[in-house]
Amino acid sequence: MAGKLADAARLPAERIIRADSWPGWHTGGNPHLWFNTRAVADVVTRLQAACAQVDPAHASAYAQRGRAVLDAIARVDALLATIRPHVAGRAVAATEPLFDPLAEQMGLDMKEQDFQTAIMNGVEPAPADIAQFENDLTAHKLHLLAYNEQMIEVAVVPLLELADSSGIPSLPLTETLPANLPFAPAGTAPPPHWQDWISAIARQTEHLLDSAP
Repeated sequence: MAGKLADAARLPAERIIRADSWPGWHTGGNPHLWFNTRAVADVVTRLQAACAQVDPAHASAYAQRGRAVLDAIARVDALLATIRPHVAGRAVAATEPLFDPLAEQMGLDMKEQDFQTAIMNGVEPAPADIAQFENDLTAHKLHLLAYNEQMIEVAVVPLLELADSSGIPSLPLTETLPANLPFAPAGTAPPPHWQDWISAIARQTEHLLDSAP
């Protein structure tokens, strides 16, 4: 959609920054790049350079703002690195791949990936994948279930109910920046910034895993 809008506006190439041109992403990969701190840092770096090229008179201001945002991303990375030793290796699942990049950075063992790929692509998950998901929840092989609370597919509802009845904690996520954040860093005032959002998700993940069976 964004590409079509840019084409319709006939914007020059130097004014278009594509997140999916990050070297770590490929066609068909996980499109939720705003949950990947490395992808976000790449976009910030390229955006700062592009702004300076288009508006050289304010290049130093763009560079200063870019450094500030990159410093904030570095603090998120440091938080994830701090949490990682406490949660690494824990088996978790997600109903679609929003959570995958953060799970990877925290060293979590992401299961049920065929199911979440099907949901992401808008197709019905295979019966075998649904059965495996249900069995892993019932057998307490999973310690956390992340889901997109903005779009709960029909196939996801029974899994959330099963997780609840099995005592498996659920982590609600959104694809857009929420107005309020549980586990927000101290001093965070609404509306939150991206770094507040990601930090809150990381802290909530650690808390839920601490209480998981």
